Amino acid sequence: MKEFITAATEAAELDEDCIEVPLDGQIYKAYKPTDGQFAFVFATSGKFASTEEQAAGQINFFISLFDEDDQQVLGRRLLDRKDPFGMDMVGEILESLIEEWSGRPTQASSASSPSPKRTGQKSTPRTPKSISSGSPSIAS
Repeated sequence: MKEFITAATEAAELDEDCIEVPLDGQIYKAYKPTDGQFAFVFATSGKFASTEEQAAGQINFFISLFDEDDQQVLGRRLLDRKDPFGMDMVGEILESLIEEWSGRPTQASSASSPSPKRTGQKSTPRTPKSISSGSPSIAS
């Protein structure tokens, strides 16, 4: 069988895709997900996955985005029943990270320009009254 070899990723490349996430006075470094990480989260969130499998997949995906030290801290925080850090915050952070990496924020920019005012005629002409039928409409 053919031998498969993965290409080495330079540490500098990883740092380019790093986003610092401020959380409760700490800075955590999140790295852009690999194709394998995306495949994992899609597989665990499919329609045949149970609710528990979906939640576990999202947590594993989230934790995997961070460096090893941050993974330990975030994992401990999620397991600490007295810590308010939970799935709602995980979801918010994930949404924000994905927006950053994709360059597509989910909220409209307040600095966007207004739509241009309409000028000229409409492209669809009005139907003259003499052509329209006077028969009652039939409801379906």
